Amino acid sequence: MQLKKITTGLWWVYQAEQIIATIHLDFWHQVDVLVFHTKNDKAQRQIKELVLSHDLQYVKNRDRSNMILIITQKNNDLTESDSDRLMNFYQIPEKIKKLSDQDLNQALKIDVLVIQAKYETFTQLLNAVVAEIKDEHGVEIGWILPDVKGLNQKEIEIAVAKAILEKRTKIEFIILDKNKFTFWKSIHWSPDRYERDDLLHIIPAYHPEKMDWQRTGLINGATDAFIGSHEHGLDYIYCPQEAQTKSSFGTSWNNINHPYYAQGRSMTIEISTEKLISQRSFDLLKNVILSALNLNKTFIEISGGFYPPYTHPCNASSIPYESCRGSENSCVWEYRQLEQEGQLADSIIPPWFHKEGWLDIYAGQ
Repeated sequence: MQLKKITTGLWWVYQAEQIIATIHLDFWHQVDVLVFHTKNDKAQRQIKELVLSHDLQYVKNRDRSNMILIITQKNNDLTESDSDRLMNFYQIPEKIKKLSDQDLNQALKIDVLVIQAKYETFTQLLNAVVAEIKDEHGVEIGWILPDVKGLNQKEIEIAVAKAILEKRTKIEFIILDKNKFTFWKSIHWSPDRYERDDLLHIIPAYHPEKMDWQRTGLINGATDAFIGSHEHGLDYIYCPQEAQTKSSFGTSWNNINHPYYAQGRSMTIEISTEKLISQRSFDLLKNVILSALNLNKTFIEISGGFYPPYTHPCNASSIPYESCRGSENSCVWEYRQLEQEGQLADSIIPPWFHKEGWLDIYAGQ
């Protein structure tokens, strides 16, 4: 096997002129991600030994836990040239070579994410996902790097190569037929809270939580982060542009044109190009797209965001401050929207909403 340094943060492992693994380094030149493009056990074993050797011998800035505290190990004397020197099959200590496969894997996963690639690049995975969705559900979806609009094919290829080297990019998915992506605000509904004073929102009959649909993903409405999917390459999901009334700092989910959902014909996901090549990533991305389309009675939920269009009531002197919950202005927005849609009769309204007179408090806005 041969090693080749491609950039500051990327090494390729060759065998018979084929790339069989890629080794990704972090900002400190420490091994961060190991991606296998081979399933040969002997080759994988040797590369894991190399990576663990580097991981243990080159520690410039690592956070490690002893089950009680998180301890940061630092060595500012180490340099990139030290990292390069230790990326060598001849630098592997004998004690690492003597480890069992189980112990080797256990030691490796402390600091390094190991991925078995199914696709050579993230672009192959994206093409495979949209093709399978079209075959199985008849929904036609295209994708594009948002920054390459208007570029020619050669410039697009350069942009894709740059995204691979920089390890991340944004992908815009565009629906090419009549369907739309729909993301739903969390309303914290459960049947046992019906007609209880701790119910925070008006519950419309058409909300997926009320209809017992399956929630398959959660987005942090304060940061755009897609919760629990970082190691599989899906980092952030942004609100469809069509649903945004104006931009806001830090997140795209604050200013939305509907109190319950954000809907549009396109959505943008920020991905890790080094990670979005595995079967698990394929399954996850496909599930995200299907859930954003609300197929199979699934949906993606937004926790936070969805700021109501008014914050300062005209009749503030009437506010019962001793019982304020923080969702009153949202409920006024929800009530007015459902009234406009003719959906109030089938909705569940918190008992305190009319009793405390919140429609009158926000009258005039």
